[in-house]
Amino acid sequence: MLHRFGFAILLSLTIFAVSSCGSGANKTGTPTAAAKSIAVSPGSATILMGKQQQFSATATYSDGSTKPAPPGITWSSSNTAVATVDSSGLVKGVAPGNVTISAAVGSVSGTSSTKVETVLATLDRSPDVAGPDKDNNGVRDDIDQVIAGFGLTASQTKALTQFAAALQVAILSSTDRNSAYSNAVDLHRGQECVFSQLNADSTKYTKQIKAFTLNTQSRVMAFVDFSHNASSAVYPQPTGTVCK
Repeated sequence: MLHRFGFAILLSLTIFAVSSCGSGANKTGTPTAAAKSIAVSPGSATILMGKQQQFSATATYSDGSTKPAPPGITWSSSNTAVATVDSSGLVKGVAPGNVTISAAVGSVSGTSSTKVETVLATLDRSPDVAGPDKDNNGVRDDIDQVIAGFGLTASQTKALTQFAAALQVAILSSTDRNSAYSNAVDLHRGQECVFSQLNADSTKYTKQIKAFTLNTQSRVMAFVDFSHNASSAVYPQPTGTVCK
C-alpha cells in the first residue's frame, strides 16, 4: 500500500512538471506571440564621414502587435569599412560608399534593411592657403575629419596625419629652394611612414589626402610653387625611423 501511494505521488509530480513546461507559453499559460517582421527606421539615409545617426527598429508580432526596440534585437552592417553600427543602432559613417544596415530578432526572416550612403564631409574652401586648424596639429580641420573617417588603426591614422602635416608645410613655407628641399624630404619621409603602416594601400590614401588638401586654386598654385622650387634636387632615401 505504501508503494502504491509513493508511485501515485511520483506520477502526479511528473504530470505537473510536463504541463508546466511549454515553448510557446508565458507564466500564465498564454501562448507567446512570435516576432514576424522587423522594420528599420530611417528607411534610407545620408551620413557624412565621421558623423553618427541613430537608427531604430520596430518588431511586428504574430498577434498583430508591434513593439519598438524589441528585446534580443541585433544590429549589423553589410560593410563595416563604409559604416559601423553598435548594439543600440547608432550608425557611424566611415568612408564613401553604400551599405545596408540590418536589424534582426533571433532567426526571424524578412528583416528590413536601410541603405546608407556615406559621403565626404564638406571641404574647407576658404581663400587662404592654410585654412582652419583649431587643434594646431599642422593639419587643416577638414583633413583631420577625412583621416578620422577612414576608420583606420591609431598608428595608421597617425601616419596619415604626419603625411598631411608635411604636405601642409610644403604648400605654406616653400619660398625658396632650400626650404622647398627640406619640406620635400619631410614629405617623402611622411610617404614612407604611411607605406610602413598601410603597405599596398598607402598610395590610395596619400592620393586622397593630396586631392582633398589641394582643393582650391590658391592651394594648387602653392603646390606648383613648392614643386618648382624643389625640382632638380636629388633626395636621399630616408633612413632610420620614418614615423614620428
